[in-house]
Order: sequence, then C-alpha cells, then structure tokens
Amino acid sequence: MQIKVDIKIFIFFLIFLITKKIKVYGILMIFSLLHEIGHFICGLLLGFKPQKMTVLPYGLKINFRTQINDLNKKVKEGNMLSVKKIILALAGPLTNVICVIIAGFINKNIHIIENDTYSNIIYANILIAIFNLLPIFPLDGRKNS
Repeated sequence: MQIKVDIKIFIFFLIFLITKKIKVYGILMIFSLLHEIGHFICGLLLGFKPQKMTVLPYGLKINFRTQINDLNKKVKEGNMLSVKKIILALAGPLTNVICVIIAGFINKNIHIIENDTYSNIIYANILIAIFNLLPIFPLDGRKNS
C-alpha cells in the first residue's frame, strides 16, 4: 500500500499552533484516523485490497482496488459491488458514532476525561460523521457508481 502526505498539512499545523488550537486539530486528526481505520477494516472484511492512503490537512483518505470478480455478481437489480461500496462508505461515519458512544460511557462512568476535552471529542466525531455523509465527491456520501 502506497502512503502519501500532502505538504499542506504542515501549514494547517502551523496555523493551529499559532492560534493555540493545536489540541483541537490533534483531536480532529486522531478521530479522522479512526474514521479511516473503520473504512480500512470494513474494506478488508469485504475483500477489497488497499491501494493508497493519503494524509491530508483535514484528515486521511484510503483508496481500494476493485476486484474483477465483484463486477458481475448480481443482487436483484444492482450488483454486489454497489452494496459493498455503500457498506464501506457507512463504515467510517459509523466508527465516529461508536466513538461518541464510548466517550459518553467513559465520561459518565469513569470520569477520566476533562469536560473541555470531552466536548471536543464529541463535537469532532459528530462533525466528522455528519460532514462525511454529505453527497459531495470526495466525501463518503458521494454517489457510488
């Protein structure tokens, strides 16, 4: 698997460092990584092969290779590949929802997270999950063809 890093990530890092919001940027990047790990694990379980991972200033992106044998498997009026792509697209936002539930459980029962950090964790995960479901091309909610 090929790994690429977008050089603009350093500009974003400096901006957040100068504005003293590096903790917020760190939380966003950590949960963006978990979001992509959700896609990655789901993709492996569905039989996709990871091709490339790109680290971007606003998160990460994983590209998978399409298996030739998936192109012709019919499921009623669609094909299995379309079903797999929908499941794969939902895996990332679902991972963020699970992170919200886990953070809520930890905050309620164990109390090891500061209130400010807890709020940032909840906000970051909800933001990543909802934003990625928008029907815009580079996001998870885009039309899968």
